[in-house]
Amino acid sequence: MKIDYTSYKDVDLKGKKVLIRVDINSNIDIEKMEIRDSPRIRVLVPFLKDIFNNSAVIIMAHQSRPGADDFIDLDIHAKEIEKQLGRPVKFVKDIYGEVATQAIKELKPGEVLLLNNIR
Repeated sequence: MKIDYTSYKDVDLKGKKVLIRVDINSNIDIEKMEIRDSPRIRVLVPFLKDIFNNSAVIIMAHQSRPGADDFIDLDIHAKEIEKQLGRPVKFVKDIYGEVATQAIKELKPGEVLLLNNIR
């Protein structure tokens, strides 16, 4: 049975702000606050490269669960995405409220914004 679906490639996203929810859990060295390995970010980067030239991308993501040692802010994830993407990635230590809202409003096509850990 064939399932019909609409992909982001089927929609005109030029000039739009695109909100995506992704899992970028990564292996974290807690002592150094560094990402050891990030296969989920490696999978995300080609999608971002495909979409961000015409659109602004807002990323909602998480790292671990509350109470776990590796439940941290996503600022190091933003740096890792930036490194792999080869362009700046903005980060706000907020998921809703004035800071996040203002950062989203100011986002322009070609820019990427990572919101803080949503868990």
